[in-house]
Amino acid sequence: MGLQSTVALAAVAIVGAVILDWPRALAGVIIGWAGVHVPYATILVPSGVIAVAALGEVFYPSIGRTIEPEWLSFATGVVSAGAAAIATFRVLYRSREQI
Repeated sequence: MGLQSTVALAAVAIVGAVILDWPRALAGVIIGWAGVHVPYATILVPSGVIAVAALGEVFYPSIGRTIEPEWLSFATGVVSAGAAAIATFRVLYRSREQI
């Protein structure tokens, strides 16, 4: 798959993640960007996605986005942050590979 199709699929994934839960998607993009610059991306990206979803469950009730922590909201956070992180990581990794 070429770089153009990778970028197109990543854009769809990131837009979907932003629609689903934009604060966690933004954090996922940051995690994906950081994953390209560290040697242990296979540890950073999954653990960062879970940490972002868990922190969202801790802070969302205090800012009024949810009433209380719940599993469905956590799962939504994992999907949103994970899609954004993997899409960002994949595009940056592929573009770095082709240079």
